[in-house]
Amino acid sequence: MKDVKKLTLAAVLTAVACGVIFAGGLIPTGRLAVAAVACLAITAVCIECGKLYGLLAYVASAVIVLLLAPSKPVACVYAVFFGLYPIVKAVAEGVKSRVWEHTIKVGFTTVAYWLLVLGARLFFEFEPKIEIVLPFWIACCVVAMIFDVALSQLISFYISRISRRR
Repeated sequence: MKDVKKLTLAAVLTAVACGVIFAGGLIPTGRLAVAAVACLAITAVCIECGKLYGLLAYVASAVIVLLLAPSKPVACVYAVFFGLYPIVKAVAEGVKSRVWEHTIKVGFTTVAYWLLVLGARLFFEFEPKIEIVLPFWIACCVVAMIFDVALSQLISFYISRISRRR
């Protein structure tokens, strides 16, 4: 694919990710699911255009949603975890050792979780109790691994049925 087509596709899918996040501000429930759905656009950019364009699409969409989205918590979760996860997944799955692959993924999930907890304390004046934070961190790691498996299945479906790179 030529560079102009890659850039155009990345820009369109960036707009799709932003639109999904903006729509998440309109619905009262399921906002984390909206951030997870928005990550599919970045995943498609990584598959079709490569990790560099995926990173550029992530940065652009994260800046736009952090500045303009009506629901800042959803925008923060997208910017810290869901938007960047497809790129981290692509890098981690390029490593030959399965142990290192899972270490990278769990490490990223841990860093993202603690950044979100710190952000909640600093920006949203939310003081989480330590008795809740640690078990919730373990639950988030388990849910992130389930999300990783589901995302792998969606990527396989995308490559086999939708992608032009078959």
